[in-house]
Amino acid sequence: MEGFLEIFEHHKIDLEGIYGKFPEYKSFAEIIQVEYDRWLHTDGAQKAKLEKLLKKQKVKLTIDDWIMVCTSWGIAADKVSEISGLPIPGNLYYAIADKQDRTAKAAEKILYNTIHLPETINLYYDDSRRTDFDAEVVAVYANLK
Repeated sequence: MEGFLEIFEHHKIDLEGIYGKFPEYKSFAEIIQVEYDRWLHTDGAQKAKLEKLLKKQKVKLTIDDWIMVCTSWGIAADKVSEISGLPIPGNLYYAIADKQDRTAKAAEKILYNTIHLPETINLYYDDSRRTDFDAEVVAVYANLK
């Protein structure tokens, strides 16, 4: 854990050049420890869920089971294979992509016609360290919600 906190401290120092000095946050180490513990236990909980599914399915997983375990439960396919002893289906990643493509998406609703407005100049790409700029409001629209 000390190594993690040391990395965070170095990262904070690196970012001071961009954002200025950060105030001291006394419970930072405690928060990182809690999150690390959650991360450690999450893996065990997900493994237990997978083992329960394998027992229910009599150690056979359908492609939909693989997709659910990998995308919803966050267990990597190689870890599922290791735990279950089953080979990763050859079409798993295609099936995941296909299912995501078929997920119904609401049509994009254009709230305002802004075609007549000048394009925003992305100053960040010219100078990523720049923190000040001048801006001009060129249009105001009523909230249509």
